[in-house]
Amino acid sequence: MGDNMKKYIKVVGFVLALGLFIFMPKLLKQETKAVKVDRIEVPELIQVELVGEVNIPGLYEVKPGTTYQALFAYAYGLTMNADVELINLYEPIMTNMVITIPAKNEVVVSKVNINQANKETLMTIPYIGSVTADKIISYRQENGAFIAIDELMNVSGIGVQTFEKIKHLITI
Repeated sequence: MGDNMKKYIKVVGFVLALGLFIFMPKLLKQETKAVKVDRIEVPELIQVELVGEVNIPGLYEVKPGTTYQALFAYAYGLTMNADVELINLYEPIMTNMVITIPAKNEVVVSKVNINQANKETLMTIPYIGSVTADKIISYRQENGAFIAIDELMNVSGIGVQTFEKIKHLITI
């Protein structure tokens, strides 16, 4: 290597060292912007069972307020034989529902939710009259929602025989 080249390397090294000496403290003093990450909130989900004339029946976990139409979309739609004439597609679904989509010309008896039904709806259940409907509502108010349908036998006036006759007509 020639003398000129050695001088050039020394000058370049000196300039680089000087540059680092001058600019490095400034770079080190620069504050990095802190990124604040808020806690991610996971929405509460409700469970709904979808059966009958749907392409993919099963248990679905969806956000509260999900409509029937959205639920059917999650199940990749309904079969060609599905009868949805009586279903309000824009109504939000409730938790722990079992939704049965009937076939066209099929007679389906809808189940009464004993945790949500009012007096008139409870009275649509065979063997449940006005007095017993009032007792069911009083039981719910005093004890909270029914956890299982057989808990209905704790209501005065509903014994094993009555329960056996109506259990296929009720849900929670």
